[in-house]
Amino acid sequence: MATTYIKHFLLNSTISLLFVGLVSCSSSTDSLEQEMEESDGLISLSQLQFESSNMKLGTAKEIDFPTYIQSNGTIDVPPEGKATVSTFYAGYVKNISLLPGDKVRKGQAVLTLENPEYLEIQQDYLEAKSKLAYLKSDYERQKTLNSEKITSNKNFMKSEADYKVTLITYETLGKKLQMMNINPKKVSETNLTSSITLYAPIGGYITKVDARKGTLLTPAAEAFEIINTDHIHLELRVFEKDVQKIKEGQLIKFKIPSNDGDTYEAKVYLVGKKVAGESRIVEVHGHLKNENESNSFLPGMYIEAQIEVESRKSQVLPETAVVNVGNTYYILVLGTKEGDNYQFKKLQVEVGKTANGLVEILNVDKLSNTNQILVKGAFNLVTE
Repeated sequence: MATTYIKHFLLNSTISLLFVGLVSCSSSTDSLEQEMEESDGLISLSQLQFESSNMKLGTAKEIDFPTYIQSNGTIDVPPEGKATVSTFYAGYVKNISLLPGDKVRKGQAVLTLENPEYLEIQQDYLEAKSKLAYLKSDYERQKTLNSEKITSNKNFMKSEADYKVTLITYETLGKKLQMMNINPKKVSETNLTSSITLYAPIGGYITKVDARKGTLLTPAAEAFEIINTDHIHLELRVFEKDVQKIKEGQLIKFKIPSNDGDTYEAKVYLVGKKVAGESRIVEVHGHLKNENESNSFLPGMYIEAQIEVESRKSQVLPETAVVNVGNTYYILVLGTKEGDNYQFKKLQVEVGKTANGLVEILNVDKLSNTNQILVKGAFNLVTE
């Protein structure tokens, strides 16, 4: 009987000890949460919690806070930065080796065309050149004879007309050869060609290839498109209601949404003078502040931009200091710091615009320059 009693006693004691141990572990787990207490509208936390959460104190500051107009648009190049390669005289593509993305220099040979008709133009040019030498000699002889009243005006006028008509034909054919990229001075009875070469009118990158070897390239067709990206610019679209606020020289901050989110800067260069149709949009032209960044962009890229139209003196805080709870905004102002204990007061504020990671505080009468504010780590304290 005594043995049974002892067993029951030991069992009950063990269970009691286990229960006390579990309660003790639970209290230890919750100890950090209990370090932060809220009483009389104050939030208290320890130095350990402040440091382990990487919290940071700061103050409101007055700055020239910018006002922006939101816009969007595309990256583009100026008209002189775009060119197409085409021909004045139709021909069959003989040689072509370039692909989209290839870089070309201004004046670089990009395509060769072939056509027997090129020979006919050279033949006509040489014939006109041969006749011109004879007709010029006859014209000068008739002119001398006419001045001495030895020949009639009729003969003189005929020789003059024949000479000038042939001269016009000769000059016209010479210009045609130049348009075919054939040097008239090098055309002779023993130096004729049935092919011509097309050259890049600007330096840049091939963006489109429409010619194929063996196909007929006509004057109405484009063989290549070339774009020079040395002078990238912005083409922005601004609503009619905002355009009167935009002036030349204003700062533009923009980013490429599809990229890593880096922000770049430009300046307003031109403001359009026409409102487009039903959209009521005005085009704004911007130039990069740093031309060396041109290689970071491609024509046609979509951009989101902010145009800084004015600035005003405002009290601001970092965005991380302001917590939005159901469209009501709060900050935590340090009340007291005694030893290792911080006490913060939750203060409701009215916010204005946001820019560059800063928030405008409208009811600045609630703050002073000496107020210490939790500028990092406030979110969890306010929302818990």
